[in-house]
Amino acid sequence: MIGLAAAEHEDTAFFATTQVTGAPVPLMAQPGISVINAGSNSANGGNIGYTDILSVLAKAASVKAKPPFVWAMSPRTFYTRVLGMVDGQSRPIVIPGLSGLYNNVQFTLLGWPVFVTPFISEVEAVGSGTNQSHIVFTNATYLHLAQDGVIELAISTERFFDQNATAIRGTSHLDFGAAPAAGVIVLAGVN
Repeated sequence: MIGLAAAEHEDTAFFATTQVTGAPVPLMAQPGISVINAGSNSANGGNIGYTDILSVLAKAASVKAKPPFVWAMSPRTFYTRVLGMVDGQSRPIVIPGLSGLYNNVQFTLLGWPVFVTPFISEVEAVGSGTNQSHIVFTNATYLHLAQDGVIELAISTERFFDQNATAIRGTSHLDFGAAPAAGVIVLAGVN
């Protein structure tokens, strides 16, 4: 349970849109990442369209990003904005498939896997837009997570003595980075 809780906090910190004091620099604040806006690069973002997805691919090519790529997005963005999208010939651009030992559904968007995470915010604002999110497209090896490998545990048997409970705190030390940063493409302002 402690490991799972640490992983959830790590995801929260990694996908945050602003940096918290004393926390590692989140993905959206990494210097040099490539950010384009949804709504055909509107200053305020907008509804995502097939051309926005193609703009992400074009940006990845222009900054010389190398595959294999992955997509990361929030549940709302994927299930209500992207999953039903079609190309210019009305063909779906998201394909479901089975993967893993238990035949879990693994979606691919234009051939690359999609990872849906609730830790990407759905209340961002680009320009005058509100309640927006973002999509990340990158080679996963461009995202660096540094961890010292130690989880420190502290136990207090006195603090909750009156409740017959024990307080346990687990702490891990980590940092984030993106390199090459330009190869991390963010489609921001997705309504």
